[in-house]
Amino acid sequence: MVELSAAQLEELLVQLAKLLPPELYQLVEKLLRTLQWVLGVRQAKEMSLGRLRRMIFGAKTETSRNLLAAVGGGTAASDSKPKPKAKGHGRHAAQDYSGAQRQPVPHPKLHVGDLCPKCLKGKLYLLKIPARIVRVVAQPIFRATVFELERLRCALCGALFTAPAPPEAGPGKYDPSCGVRLNLQRFGAGQPMYRTAKWQRYFGVPLPTATQWELMAAASKVPALVYEALIRFAAQAELLHNDDTPMRVQSLRREIAASQDPDQRQGIFTTGIIAQVGPISVALFFTGPKQAGENLNQLLQNRAADLAQPLQMCDALSRNEPQDFQTLICNCLLHARRNFIDLQ
Repeated sequence: MVELSAAQLEELLVQLAKLLPPELYQLVEKLLRTLQWVLGVRQAKEMSLGRLRRMIFGAKTETSRNLLAAVGGGTAASDSKPKPKAKGHGRHAAQDYSGAQRQPVPHPKLHVGDLCPKCLKGKLYLLKIPARIVRVVAQPIFRATVFELERLRCALCGALFTAPAPPEAGPGKYDPSCGVRLNLQRFGAGQPMYRTAKWQRYFGVPLPTATQWELMAAASKVPALVYEALIRFAAQAELLHNDDTPMRVQSLRREIAASQDPDQRQGIFTTGIIAQVGPISVALFFTGPKQAGENLNQLLQNRAADLAQPLQMCDALSRNEPQDFQTLICNCLLHARRNFIDLQ
């Protein structure tokens, strides 16, 4: 076992930089620094060998087959039964295309009530389920129509006469559905706006990112009212799940950097709250400097005073609990189990 101090490693890297090509030197430097970190962590006893092994090589999937085999000393009972063959051919049926445009196609020669051309005795009647053919074509995400209004000018007096715009031309350039679609596409499907702009250019229907922002802002007023109503509704839940995760938001990061408040929190979090109100589940997300417990505390301010304490499912971090409201805490056993595994 060869041990090098931090100063000795830096001196060795300086010598290697003179002898090795740049690409090879970068690879060797990363390998040596990784080895130094692994040895340092192990010597400091900051984590167990099992946790270090899972961090480097990844954790094994704990399937029910492996767990039952470990407990019972053999294979799981489900392994002895053959798996049933999957039904279907894997393709989508015609009824799965709920968003497709339906176009009825009548028979060119036969009609309801006509005599059967085969037996010449029975009369034809209409089946409830027609024969279906699915046809999928490509198009831009946003389709544009140019209405060319005919203009006439008098050859004598020069008066100009323009054809009236049809009703489908609408009152403005962009239909209100454009802003709704952009919000769903950006925040629902996670597609960056520059990709949408690039895709639209391919089809000859330009939609710059600045225009997308304007359309999204105009269309967000009504959904904001719905979001506030969902917050009030979720506050009456019998069961609440909450947790948060670090998030990167450049605009919030700039605000934090420009703040002169010494107590300004540096972290940015996205809190997810799932509220169970009877048979209805409401999922809410809050992004900002507040942590899960603070966002839940703000949510419960809309709770009716005569309701009982709600159940709260979360991990055992103190920052997940609200400060001004009492909840029945149900800590997550999965997080506790992970800690026991890390101690192995």
